Amino acid sequence: MRINYYLPFVTQTGGTIAVFETARRLAERGHDATVSVPKSLLPIEWAPDDQVIGMEHPDEMPDADIVVATTASSAELVWVLPEPKGDKFYFVQGYESLWCGNVDRTYRYPMKKIVVSTWLQTVMRESFSQQSTVVHPGVDLETFKPRNAEGCGTSHDTGSEGGRCETSGDDTRRVLVMDHLTRVIKGTYVAAQAVDLARKSIPNVDLILFGVEPRTAGLGRVAECHRRPTGPDLADLYASCDVFLYPTIADGFGLPPLEAMACGTAVVTTDASGTGDWASPDVCYVAAPHDVEATAEALVRALSDDDERRAIAEAGRARAAEFTWERTVEGLEKVFLGTETGDDHAE
Repeated sequence: MRINYYLPFVTQTGGTIAVFETARRLAERGHDATVSVPKSLLPIEWAPDDQVIGMEHPDEMPDADIVVATTASSAELVWVLPEPKGDKFYFVQGYESLWCGNVDRTYRYPMKKIVVSTWLQTVMRESFSQQSTVVHPGVDLETFKPRNAEGCGTSHDTGSEGGRCETSGDDTRRVLVMDHLTRVIKGTYVAAQAVDLARKSIPNVDLILFGVEPRTAGLGRVAECHRRPTGPDLADLYASCDVFLYPTIADGFGLPPLEAMACGTAVVTTDASGTGDWASPDVCYVAAPHDVEATAEALVRALSDDDERRAIAEAGRARAAEFTWERTVEGLEKVFLGTETGDDHAE
């Protein structure tokens, strides 16, 4: 199949990276899979040149069997494209009206919807009377895996099960928090306040911050700040920490905590939105969204009981291993070929 994704902007963030990774994996399975972007955004240093098509006008978008909108703004263009550009799909990775103005109209456009979680499927059905198919994103299990102590490249050595090595001689607890442009929705402020509250019970807690453009302002005492870690560097960072604190309020799916779980790091999160497809008390520590006290209690529990944290982390690794890219691409093929339609899971 000729499959063309359209990205109106390119930032090295989760949703954009997922589009390029999806196209790459589809190409590996023999499809002609490309990503069209405005020509002004080229070159994209971290994306393969043979995968990217730069265009100055929508008319230059290649003819294809499938054309995929990847954001609300791209849906505005894709749904009016002429028939030769391909059968129209809308890849919904989040409910964008929560953070970029009211774009609800785009969810009613006559395009086949692919969503990344059952929460988004519910939003499409109950709010817009739209059917959709769930295709979960995948975790790169070759990159995101437990690090060995020798040569892991992190500021703390890591044990064979991931996380911080218990024999390092340093009793400082490292808590990883992701900063994001949508701080409120991702729960960044809740995370920082929970860390501050947890320090009343465990004083030696370091807040380790990372993100595309992380900002320490408003987050209290931050020990480290990591800008744009990706691939093995990000995996090393996950594995160097005792806990990844991710108290999101409304997430399309929540891939970063699953990546951390694949590295053997325990996760504290919520299960109120897309994270509910993988977050449960047997594989991570779960707190209610918006609840700083409950989040701090879960964090203290995770940092206080090493045996329980290791057991939770091991169960988390098994859960993360269920979300493979092979499963994702197979699900997409079913959707594009029309063998999976309507409110269903394609994997």
